[in-house]
Amino acid sequence: VALIGLAGQGEGAAKRSDDYCKPGSGVDMVDTSAIVTDEFLAKMKEIGITTIGRYFDYPDETIEGKRLRPEEPGLIASYGMSLVVVFQHNNNQPETFADWKNRGPKDAQEALKLAEQFKMPPNAAIYFGVDGDFVSGQSVAGFHTDEVIGYFREINRIFAEQDADYPIGVYGSGATCTTLFSEDLA
Repeated sequence: VALIGLAGQGEGAAKRSDDYCKPGSGVDMVDTSAIVTDEFLAKMKEIGITTIGRYFDYPDETIEGKRLRPEEPGLIASYGMSLVVVFQHNNNQPETFADWKNRGPKDAQEALKLAEQFKMPPNAAIYFGVDGDFVSGQSVAGFHTDEVIGYFREINRIFAEQDADYPIGVYGSGATCTTLFSEDLA
C-alpha cells in the first residue's frame, strides 16, 4: 500500500499547488498537518476532494496541530470524506531510520495504540512516512536504504506479534515504495 506525491506533469511544466485547488483538477486526496476545520473541509469538498490524510504522532508532535485530534474523524465523515492516517514523527530525519531497532517497534506500538483509540476499522491501512530521499535502488553513499528496510521490518514484526488487522502502508517517494514493495514490507 503506497501513497506517493504527484510526479511529472508532462512537458516539464511546473505547477503550483494553486493549480490543483480548484474543481476538476483531478486531485481527490489531500493531507494536512493542521487540524481540520469546517471551513477547510467545505473548501476541499467544493474542489472534489474525497479523502483527507491526517497524522498519527506522539503527544510531543513535531508540528503543532499535526497529530489527529479526537473530533476530526467525525468531522471529516460528516462531509462524506474518507480519512487516511500516516504515522510520522521526525520521519524526515535520517536519524529516525538510523535508530530503526528502537524507532520501528516504538512507532508501530504507538500507531496501534492510536488506531485503537480512534476505533479504526479492521483492514484500514496505517501508513508510515519516509519523508525524504533516503532510499535508492542502488548502493549509494548517503542513502539509508538498509535502515528504512530495517524500520519497516520492525513495524511488520510488531504488527504480526500483536495480530494487528491493519495493512502497513508507506508514504514516500517512488523509490521508497518500490523498495519496500519488493521486500514485501508495505
